[in-house]
Amino acid sequence: MHVHCAVDGPEKAIQVVNGLLNHLGQLLALSASSPFWRGETTGLASSRQMVFAALPRSGPPPRFDDYGDYAELVGQLERTGCIADYTQIWWDIRLHPRLGTIEVRVCDAVTRVEDAVAIAAYVQGLVKLYSERFDRGEEIPSFHRILTSENKWLAARYGLEAPVMDLATGRRNRVPVAQLVRRTLRDIEPHARELGSDRELEGIREILARGNGSDRQLRVFNANRDIVEVVREIAEATEVAAVGSPAWGSPPSPAADAAAGRPHPAGRAGRARAELAGLVRGHRRRRAGAAPFLSLRLDRNLNERDGAPA
Repeated sequence: MHVHCAVDGPEKAIQVVNGLLNHLGQLLALSASSPFWRGETTGLASSRQMVFAALPRSGPPPRFDDYGDYAELVGQLERTGCIADYTQIWWDIRLHPRLGTIEVRVCDAVTRVEDAVAIAAYVQGLVKLYSERFDRGEEIPSFHRILTSENKWLAARYGLEAPVMDLATGRRNRVPVAQLVRRTLRDIEPHARELGSDRELEGIREILARGNGSDRQLRVFNANRDIVEVVREIAEATEVAAVGSPAWGSPPSPAADAAAGRPHPAGRAGRARAELAGLVRGHRRRRAGAAPFLSLRLDRNLNERDGAPA
């Protein structure tokens, strides 16, 4: 799952990305949803991360001093034919200069649209937090790639139970990643209120309470070791099952759900879609005042092509 947030300038974007690196483990722990590989348990909350790590130019990005530093690296890769353009750099977080956005790519795809909305609001709040710190001239803390990669690995392995390093405070003992998520929530909640996404952000606490996608899949699997039931649970949680489709039988019955005392899936999906549409509308309004970085690029080739890898 990729989340784009507009930022009004390349130098700010570089420093915001540096700040976001400390949150890679949190984002992966919240979204981890791939505990299986070819139908077998892996012992990982996110096996996708291990598969994707085999690709070049993946994983956490390096820390850049400024936009010129970034453009010089991308230009070298282009001039030597290693990449056609910057979209063939598949870091966990990357700049998207043509769109004028920061693109957060570390997350697994999540099963429930409600979770996608919550994680998008979480990313949005973090970007606003670091953007305003940059505007005030405050230093944005960043940490060595080895350290942020270690926390990311722990999140991929253990999900929301991951014991990670608290890099922001330098504590000697590791702490549960969920504890850092709650602390981050306190930092970004005022920003979410300003953005109008505070209700969506509440979904993060729901993820912490009920577990991420990996937790849900493993609970179903451990009941009787049947991967088919896992696939069925995932399918039922998606929009297709929620709104009903001839290919999957008759639509769910609101009356039956009400009688059973459970929320109707179509209602849940509809509310989540409305929340997602609201986030998009707010993003577009903010984007209207945030120019892309095109005129500020230092390498001509970055202006000319834009692919769209997964």
